[in-house]
Amino acid sequence: MRVISLLLVLFGAVHTGTAVAGDSTDSVTGGYKVQFGLFSSEADPKTGAIIVNVEETLDIPQIIREDGFLFGVKIVPPNEDPFEVRLIHELPLDPKVKTGGSTESAGGQIIEGKPQQIVGVAVLPFNFDPGDPVGEYGLKVLVNDVLSRSIRYRVFVPGAE
Repeated sequence: MRVISLLLVLFGAVHTGTAVAGDSTDSVTGGYKVQFGLFSSEADPKTGAIIVNVEETLDIPQIIREDGFLFGVKIVPPNEDPFEVRLIHELPLDPKVKTGGSTESAGGQIIEGKPQQIVGVAVLPFNFDPGDPVGEYGLKVLVNDVLSRSIRYRVFVPGAE
């Protein structure tokens, strides 16, 4: 799985979506609202700025990045103070393609991202490479070295169910 290291720091982001039973798809810890799900974007009609919407879900279709599909985490801070974000991904199997500058352990099934300094709303997009495994994934979102959200989600091949 490719974890895009480029952060889109956006202001005026919009939240849409529905909560899913079994795990809260968004949480607020220390004033930081952490959302997870499918991304879509649109231009703000007044300012032209890009707004990232999150359709909150714990079921993620495995659509490869060449098709333009993105999912991930959006963090809305309580104020404009800088904060640090670190992500730890748990994959069901070792991926065939490895990209990005993350630290791996457990045979490539645990991928720990480097801490990133953020100001404003953080949009952390992910996508799939060909050969990435399907199954149960985990994601830990640490804000300022505090676990803000632990997410368990399912990756599936569309139409194979």
